[in-house]
Amino acid sequence: MSYSRQQRGDSERWVRTDLDGRHKEHCMCWDCASFKPEREDKGCAVIQQVLGLAAKENIVLPVWECARFLARK
Repeated sequence: MSYSRQQRGDSERWVRTDLDGRHKEHCMCWDCASFKPEREDKGCAVIQQVLGLAAKENIVLPVWECARFLARK
């Protein structure tokens, strides 16, 4: 596996090269009926917490398991 440094806004972070730019592809929130990315609260208490931690720690966290998942129809 290889890693590279990426500039994101005003900060720099390490990223696994094969996953760079593929967050939506790996995060199940994008397939959840509750997830509303355009809303400030995102429509989901779980992703609010995930995004809060991600912002605090300057990381990206895809969601791979969720007890509240609702498949889009």
